[in-house]
Amino acid sequence: LARAAELEGAMAERVVAPLATAPTGGAPPNEKLGPSPKGLQRSAEKVRLDYGGDAHQLKDPLRCSIVCATFDALCLCWERLLELEREGVLEILQVKNRFRSGAAPGGYMDVNITARFEGFLCEIQMHVRTFFELKDGAHPCYEACRSLGLEGELRQEGPPRGELPWRARAYIAGLRFCAGNSAAYMACAYPIFDAHDFLPELWGEDAWVRAVISLCAAAPYSILAYLIARDMTRSL
Repeated sequence: LARAAELEGAMAERVVAPLATAPTGGAPPNEKLGPSPKGLQRSAEKVRLDYGGDAHQLKDPLRCSIVCATFDALCLCWERLLELEREGVLEILQVKNRFRSGAAPGGYMDVNITARFEGFLCEIQMHVRTFFELKDGAHPCYEACRSLGLEGELRQEGPPRGELPWRARAYIAGLRFCAGNSAAYMACAYPIFDAHDFLPELWGEDAWVRAVISLCAAAPYSILAYLIARDMTRSL
């Protein structure tokens, strides 16, 4: 990270500025963000969660973003990046194009480039403004989920079904029993309350109307009670 801080100015001048001033095909000018070194806490978190503790795999200790107004402007910005590579300013090592490979969770798309600049790994992100604004709004939630290990596909890392500790099985059985009892109570309560005219919202309605409404209200609870009882029976 100390090396990233040393290269910040050079990258701003030789990489970010040319990309920010690249032609846009008549669209508004590109917007630049960075470059800036990745924070120490975030770097440590990413190394721990994504790279198994191997800091050498960190690909974005120095990073920047270019926000383009349109997709055509992004393509022109990409062409400028290729020119920089031909000029020997940097070397493109990896490209992750979410416009081609598919959106991230939430619908976000960008072009994420890992490059070597003066012997140092850096990350260049190219955005279309509409998608960038989507990312910007969802970023706090994304960071929270990532910190908790909830980002990406869910993984089953616990014991397989049937091998849970007996206490866990007892807790689950107790919760099912309570939920089943509550559902059965509600399923019975509506017809009983209707029979004794305890439902003020139905006062004044004909008997058959009250009966139909109470049975319809009780139906979801009856189904829930049945499903819980079935699952409890199967787990015995």
